[in-house]
Amino acid sequence: MDDKKMCKRITYVFFSVILPLFIGFFFYVFFKPDTYISGFVREFVLLPAHSATGIFTKCFYNWGCDFLWAYAMNSLLVVLLSIYRKPALIAALLTGVTGICLEIFQLFWVFDGTFDFIDIISEVLAIMISDLIIKKFEVV
Repeated sequence: MDDKKMCKRITYVFFSVILPLFIGFFFYVFFKPDTYISGFVREFVLLPAHSATGIFTKCFYNWGCDFLWAYAMNSLLVVLLSIYRKPALIAALLTGVTGICLEIFQLFWVFDGTFDFIDIISEVLAIMISDLIIKKFEVV
């Protein structure tokens, strides 16, 4: 693989994997005080919690973090699977099945949370956008 392609992949991983996960983590810590992540961080650092007010914040609160993790997971899987010359469809299926399973686990109280069909829609949308960006910028 040439240096230009490697640089493009590294940049893509930063903006499409690390940054979305950081934004989601930040949002969980400051705006979702009832989550495991927030509770874990608050054990070690005293941080203020903010309530989810405003339409954007409430939408992000409900579906944005699901979108971000699905986008990041699909983006990383596509890059990793491309190393082994596997199709992007495998990454999309793995990410989609993971998201659906997590929602079903919430439905049957295996995990804390609330089953929400719109979460699944936001995750599918994230997978589609991730795949479009990968194709547009020829990352793999």
